[in-house]
Amino acid sequence: MNSSMSEYKMLEIIKKDFDNLAEKILILNRGIIKDAFHGTSHDRAKSIVKNGFKISQRPGYLGKGIYFFETNPEAAKIFAKSVKSYYNITIIQAVVEMKYGIFYNSIVRHCKKLKKDIEDICNTKLEWGDFMMLLRKIFEEEKVRYDGIVWHYPMDRLSNAKFAVISMVIDPKQVLSLIHISEPTRLGMISYAVFCLK
Repeated sequence: MNSSMSEYKMLEIIKKDFDNLAEKILILNRGIIKDAFHGTSHDRAKSIVKNGFKISQRPGYLGKGIYFFETNPEAAKIFAKSVKSYYNITIIQAVVEMKYGIFYNSIVRHCKKLKKDIEDICNTKLEWGDFMMLLRKIFEEEKVRYDGIVWHYPMDRLSNAKFAVISMVIDPKQVLSLIHISEPTRLGMISYAVFCLK
């Protein structure tokens, strides 16, 4: 992201188009997600079990938050290996609460021109993660009620599956509990340890 002055200018551009944008962005009623899978490294998984989830300061595709694949641990594993380049991948299964989730695919569909306008006016290249952080600031100012962002992720980039559902939560408190963690052993097997962190 550029200087605070450039960020202010970008936010002003989004604000001008927000009313039109708000009518097109879908907000989904999600509820409790019982099968939410988070792929990470073994060391990071041990830290999560001990200290809970912490939000990284570097925004991902949807901005800053904690990313889960719904009902699909294999997708979480593929994503952690192919995109995050983790070694000795561990999959954490959690229960997540997301009453309202903004549908990211609708944002991409209706915001491509807006993102391009910002890049042209501010003479800068804007990554989608940074654009999402700007958009989320406007959501907060406009009192848009949401707990996270839902993304139908095109898995065909990584596997034979057409897509997987990624749910990104913006607050670690939305993770109600860790159900179990799959942990690779020296023999390459999978063992399970049960945790209840409430």
